[in-house]
Amino acid sequence: MKLSALRTIRLALLLALSALPAAQAQMEAFTAPVQEGFAAYKAALLAKDGAKAVTLLSANSFAYYDRMRKLALSGSREEIERLPDVDRLLTLSLRVRVPRETLESGSARDIVAYAIGAGMISANSVAKAELGEINIKDDQAEGQILVNQSPVGAVFRFHSEDGVWKFDLEHVTVLARGTVAAMAEKNGTSENEVILQFLSKMTGKTIGPEIWQPLRPAQ
Repeated sequence: MKLSALRTIRLALLLALSALPAAQAQMEAFTAPVQEGFAAYKAALLAKDGAKAVTLLSANSFAYYDRMRKLALSGSREEIERLPDVDRLLTLSLRVRVPRETLESGSARDIVAYAIGAGMISANSVAKAELGEINIKDDQAEGQILVNQSPVGAVFRFHSEDGVWKFDLEHVTVLARGTVAAMAEKNGTSENEVILQFLSKMTGKTIGPEIWQPLRPAQ
């Protein structure tokens, strides 16, 4: 290879390497709003500040909780048992832990704010988590979940709404699916029994088969 060709290649490599810091800075600036949205939600959740937290959640989060609210009020046992394990736990938790007046007349935002304030939405899912690599496509972003700086093989999801990146609470539920089933298998019991035990512990009273009775007839 001629000397001039080698020089050209070296120059191209040097230019590419010199561009890396600028490209990295540009990418960090592009993804910074997602990091900021996550940090704000994490702080609100850890502080059990429901009023603040709901301003940082996606519309999809509230649509999901509204579906669970309706099932908590009027869903039959058959309807609720068709839900994935963690969604079933959430629905029954709303049924026994959220004031009936809030379930009936409150909005999904009211219910989520109450749940966060009461510690029903656990901060464990974000307490030790940080965001790693962030991928943005149109109005959706996914941030790699890091715990102790190591990836856990899952992502948090965000949606851009009115120029703000908001946390997707439903996606966290999707990530947790299978948890109750794994506990049931480990303990040699049923998923429903694990759910009843969990609710009994959370409420400080024995939760039995009456939990399956709707709070009001389906409309």
